[in-house]
Amino acid sequence: PPRLAIVIPALDEEASIGAAVASALDAGCGARPAVVVVDGGSADGTARAARRAGATVREVWRVVGVMRGVVG
Repeated sequence: PPRLAIVIPALDEEASIGAAVASALDAGCGARPAVVVVDGGSADGTARAARRAGATVREVWRVVGVMRGVVG
């Protein structure tokens, strides 16, 4: 089993997700990492392109509890 897992969140990134997955696969420092793309409900072919590039894809259709603009 891989000793390194890289998770890439994505939304409508069909044009660039292949390069991101390839970069992540090359970042394994000698071991092939597990690359997981979490697709947040893309309307394009993001999930298909990520799978084609070698990633495992998890599709998430509802995100709950997103905080924006939090200033401490």
